[in-house]
Amino acid sequence: MPTGAPTMQIMSEPVWIAVFGDVHGTWDAMFTYCEYCAPKTEPSAAARISLVLQCGDIGLFSASPGLDKATRRYAEQDVSELGADEFLSGARRISIPTYFVRGNHEDFGLLPEDGDGQIGSAQGLHHIYKRPVALEIQDRTITVAGLGGIAARGTHAAAEWVEEDFPDRYFTRREVEALMGLAPCSVDILICHDGPAGASLRITQDAGSETITRLIRRLQPRLMMHGHYHDPPEPYRIGETLCVCLNHPRSWRFPNRDGGMGLVDPASREFVWASPMG
Repeated sequence: MPTGAPTMQIMSEPVWIAVFGDVHGTWDAMFTYCEYCAPKTEPSAAARISLVLQCGDIGLFSASPGLDKATRRYAEQDVSELGADEFLSGARRISIPTYFVRGNHEDFGLLPEDGDGQIGSAQGLHHIYKRPVALEIQDRTITVAGLGGIAARGTHAAAEWVEEDFPDRYFTRREVEALMGLAPCSVDILICHDGPAGASLRITQDAGSETITRLIRRLQPRLMMHGHYHDPPEPYRIGETLCVCLNHPRSWRFPNRDGGMGLVDPASREFVWASPMG
């Protein structure tokens, strides 16, 4: 277990980890999917969810003044883009412990002062920044690390990160250096918003982040999962790490969203696609 990693006790039942791509505010649907999902390999077997991991563009917006242009445009067509508001205000309860990394479309001012930790008064919602978290599930410890945001382009293309102290839409130097400083094989699951360089879109080699590729090769987690891209390839390996984009068409997707759902068995650390229980 990484030194200094905070430990959160997760109830022994149920027995699956749900992982989501770009949900863009559909928090109600995200938790509802957890109630009615099954492994795609066993569509009649209910998957009881004890933990949610989310790979950015969760839709962290509580009021219209904090909306970016893209979110404002989509919210005019679909009010569920602002579905986080009821949970952030306390009107709705977060029913399953949820750990996420920021995407490139969030109200970053709602993140904790130090970047890492609980979001305001939203009990059960935790943003991962710089340091991993150790989660105990059925007497097993699952260590999860995350790199939120996207690689900086243009004038920052050589480094892919920015120097800001507070997390925003781009990687920060502080988080990249902290994650690169972790010991190899110290992380079980790595969640990101951006994806590995050259392998994040099915038909182009230009997408993705060299920083994430280097981080995977350094840490060699069992799983690396991300979002952001709308037409990703099939899951593939970098060394010992299985890389999965949760926005894949084979995932159980949300209406009007690219983001979908997968499942991780905490005992084996194996990934499977989720489907509606039937």
